[in-house]
Amino acid sequence: MKRNMKAIIGVGAAAAVLMAAGCGRKGGGAHFGEPFTGAPQVTLAQLTEQPVAFARQTVRLSGTIERQCPVAGCWFILNDGQGRSLKVELSDYLPKLPMNIGNRAEVEGEVIRQGDTPVFIGTRVTFTPKR
Repeated sequence: MKRNMKAIIGVGAAAAVLMAAGCGRKGGGAHFGEPFTGAPQVTLAQLTEQPVAFARQTVRLSGTIERQCPVAGCWFILNDGQGRSLKVELSDYLPKLPMNIGNRAEVEGEVIRQGDTPVFIGTRVTFTPKR
């Protein structure tokens, strides 16, 4: 009986650890690419109003995904909730990503110009489910 009780407690403890680990991952979001480098956080307003000031600098953006590549998820449109949006291109570094439309994203990379339009080349991203 003593041995059975130890086994039951051991199984229960293992299940609790696994459940806690699973909950932590879900709440923390899914990260793709190398770990974030600690690049400075920049708003979409700053980046879209002064793209030349941030050219070829590694920065971090965050916002809500309003559209995403329907085939591979390799690009998305990031919206700041203030009426500004920016295309984030990830295909050079992360060619296939899960769909995350409506979820939050934090992405690190560099801004480049395509004609008159700034485009953000992301190298790493974390998706967080909408609440």
